[in-house]
Amino acid sequence: MNLLWRNGYQASSLPDLLDKMKIGLGSFYAAFGDKRRLYLECLNLFQKSRIDRCIFCNAMWRKALTPVLMAILYLGRNMGGTQRL
Repeated sequence: MNLLWRNGYQASSLPDLLDKMKIGLGSFYAAFGDKRRLYLECLNLFQKSRIDRCIFCNAMWRKALTPVLMAILYLGRNMGGTQRL
């Protein structure tokens, strides 16, 4: 994937890709079919890694902020009057 990002699709030759991936031509065609399919698989992998990272970050923030939000709700409910959040 890094070779494609660094050199771009057009400049990444199939021999360079095979060398970087340490696979033979037959294995490449069996796995991907062609260079375009490899590129699309790389894009999908990149997108999935970004989505997973966002989900992880959101989960961390949610875990960190839950006690704070619960405290705000508690104070809001127990301060008396008609204050609402």
